[in-house]
Amino acid sequence: MHGGPWDRDSWGFNPLVQLLANRGYAVLQVNFRSSTGYGKSFMKAGIGELAGKMHDDLIDGVNWAIQQGYADPDRVAIVGGSYGGYAALVGVTFTPDVFAAAVDIFGVCDLANFLRNQPEFVRPALAANWFRWVGDPADPQQEADMLARSPISRWTTSVHRYSSPKAPTTPGWRRQNPTTWSRLCGHVGSPSSTYSWRTKGTPSRTRRT
Repeated sequence: MHGGPWDRDSWGFNPLVQLLANRGYAVLQVNFRSSTGYGKSFMKAGIGELAGKMHDDLIDGVNWAIQQGYADPDRVAIVGGSYGGYAALVGVTFTPDVFAAAVDIFGVCDLANFLRNQPEFVRPALAANWFRWVGDPADPQQEADMLARSPISRWTTSVHRYSSPKAPTTPGWRRQNPTTWSRLCGHVGSPSSTYSWRTKGTPSRTRRT
């Protein structure tokens, strides 16, 4: 899934897509609502729809690929960076029965925490995009809605579908998300613990963090 979300996937060479295709994966790139290049109405259709209709667009794409015979419903993965990473996390926390695996490349797992920790000089630029699409964490009601749309809020309700929870563990991610990492450690053990996870139809794997 592409980032932004104010961006789009278009025809052309994409190294990651070609790598996956070369390894035998069928790749579907979905330009979900709020993608650019389809007019203002399409872009604005994503306002307030993170983890909502924007995610429904991805599920529609999965269902289409399955109906066409391109995808095995038990072996569908979701991959993305930035907003696409957030979408990948939403995929396995909000709809864990749809996706067997996810790859989050620097995605956001806590929308309120992400916006709350932006530097002051960035905040004026957020009014026309992130604040409008997601909300302002300074407003308690909006903050609650942001949490409800955050993968972190579904962590404890989705991990039972796996043998044990899995979490982002790269040092860079941990440095950028200390609060979220601490909250996750409350579910998966100490930052230095060893844990295993299993996704649908795959062997159990063990990783030391």
